[in-house]
Amino acid sequence: AYETNIKGEPISVQSTVFHLNSSAAYASNLIPTSISLIDKNGSVVAGPKDAVAGTAASELYKVTFTDTITYPVGVGTYTLVGKLTSNWTNGSTFMASTTPSSDWTTVKGQITGNTLTLSNAVFAMNTMTIRTASLSVAASNNPAAQTVVAGSQKFVFTNLQFDATQSGEDVRLSTIAMTLTKTGGNYTDLSACQLYDGATVLTTGSNVINPTVANAGTETFTLDQSFTIPKGTVKTLSLKCDVASSATAFIGHWDVTAAQATALTVTGTISTGTVTATGSATGGAMTVGSATLAATGDTSGTSYKVVAANTSGIVAAAYRFKASNDNVSLQRIVLSLTNTASSSSSDITMAHIFDGNTEVGSATFTGGSFTATSTLSTAVLLTRDTDKILTVKIDLSAINNSSSATTSGHLINVDINTNDSTGTYGTGVGSGIRVNSTGSTSIGSTGIRVFRSFTTIAQDTLTASGLSSNVPLLRFKVTADSKGAVNIAKFTLNMATSSVSVTGVNMYAFTDSSYSQPLSGVNTGGQLLTSNVDLTVGYLNSPTIAIYPQTTAGATTTVQVAPGSTMYFEVRAATVTVVSTATNYNVVTTLKGDTAYPAVANAYSMTALSGGIADSSSNSALNRFIWSPNSTTTPTVSDIDWTNGYAIPGLPSNGLSQSRSN
Repeated sequence: AYETNIKGEPISVQSTVFHLNSSAAYASNLIPTSISLIDKNGSVVAGPKDAVAGTAASELYKVTFTDTITYPVGVGTYTLVGKLTSNWTNGSTFMASTTPSSDWTTVKGQITGNTLTLSNAVFAMNTMTIRTASLSVAASNNPAAQTVVAGSQKFVFTNLQFDATQSGEDVRLSTIAMTLTKTGGNYTDLSACQLYDGATVLTTGSNVINPTVANAGTETFTLDQSFTIPKGTVKTLSLKCDVASSATAFIGHWDVTAAQATALTVTGTISTGTVTATGSATGGAMTVGSATLAATGDTSGTSYKVVAANTSGIVAAAYRFKASNDNVSLQRIVLSLTNTASSSSSDITMAHIFDGNTEVGSATFTGGSFTATSTLSTAVLLTRDTDKILTVKIDLSAINNSSSATTSGHLINVDINTNDSTGTYGTGVGSGIRVNSTGSTSIGSTGIRVFRSFTTIAQDTLTASGLSSNVPLLRFKVTADSKGAVNIAKFTLNMATSSVSVTGVNMYAFTDSSYSQPLSGVNTGGQLLTSNVDLTVGYLNSPTIAIYPQTTAGATTTVQVAPGSTMYFEVRAATVTVVSTATNYNVVTTLKGDTAYPAVANAYSMTALSGGIADSSSNSALNRFIWSPNSTTTPTVSDIDWTNGYAIPGLPSNGLSQSRSN
């Protein structure tokens, strides 16, 4: 093709010559014929004319149009079209050129009648590569060899790839012969075999194949209509079959052998000539088996935590489901309380099952039962070989004198029931057969510890800078959950010093964030200890201080934080003395946390403060922070309603620290 750009007035050209060359040598049986010139609207403006042998060394053939060609004003595109004989060699190149200054004669303006002299030198049009019609056959790597469930409908056995990327024209075919090769089972284990182009069925009615023993696995698929593969493309056709529910021993694959590929009846859509296809296709071997459903606990996002009773939507566990050999529609989940020594069904009012943010089912533990069944309100599709995580959220009962739950400290672990016909199950999507879950029955979380209320601790900002007497060494705040008040019976401090001695240490409690309103009921100014503590010789190797709140008379008491309110605490030293020769000195003050929940000898997972909770030493690794959730009343030291600081939000096991230095 070439482009013109005519200005001023239309022009006419009485005669036009085009020179034709090729990578192939001249031959009389290669002369192009029926050559025409077509404008951008598809109208023939010259020709058709047959080419003749060239008369110059620069041309093998040439074609001369003696039709007067009129070029209108403006830009126009003109295309040379023609017919090549079947003798051309595949891969040869073909090109055309013209020299308007000499090959275009008697050029005139259509309005003025003036004769024009064109100055354009020779220009060549794009090189064309000659391709005969061609087609190759192969099998896609997908689906790979795998297990197919007995009873599956429309299972994809093979994806056939018909490659026309090297073809010079579109090709079509009407029949495809294939071979079913089996090493187990029967040919009749498969039925209703059909070819698909995407979602479009290509073989229907009498063209549906039911393999027979008589055909010994060689079957010919006749397409309802001839199928065209456009040149330059690869078309994929899927072979799908139904698998009998009794086909438990079948192992086989569908192929197109090299001989069957060669025998395909393929024709070019332009040349109408027969095309010999190449290649072969071997499908993945499919083994008939059963669908499986495995369930395991998933601890991501479900770590041990402290929660308040009478709270809804607490994440208690998560489970990872995985279907194999078939997609599975998960329809029922059976939940179990596995830590029955600590918890009971009365702790939970309702369990909810979530797929992401969508609730798909719920279950209730009734009548003291440790199991609860949820027939999912929305079945969850488990795509084969793909993990799906479902989350269990629970609503907790209240803890009080009128509730069925009256004791704090229960550890709730929610598991799922697998491994039997009464447990969790789904239905195979392909087979429609029930699939019972199997797998580990380990819990999907490390549990949640339930109290009527609990505390949250946070570090607060120190005032000023530097280190001197009576400046705050540590500030923190304790907030009670809105579900109830909490009482604190013990704090534990650790003070690490460098080149400095510290005396007169005490902790102070305030009811406001400005640390200006001292707590009443303890010593003057909110002071928790009646007497200050000096870090003298007895503290040099282990500078740890146990602080039990005291009244002005020196009696042990507790600090109570009201529901939803915050209390503020400050540690100060009356005297800070720097070693005379020191140039760098500091004090690091730490509120100690606990590394584990206290060991108890009863099922309630709480204990009495008097002798029950191990508190024999201020340096103990456990029970550094002792508190009560006030389960039914404000407890005395003999009440079984005390615990330690393990997993309290904001209080890490290694403590909460602040540093003062020069």
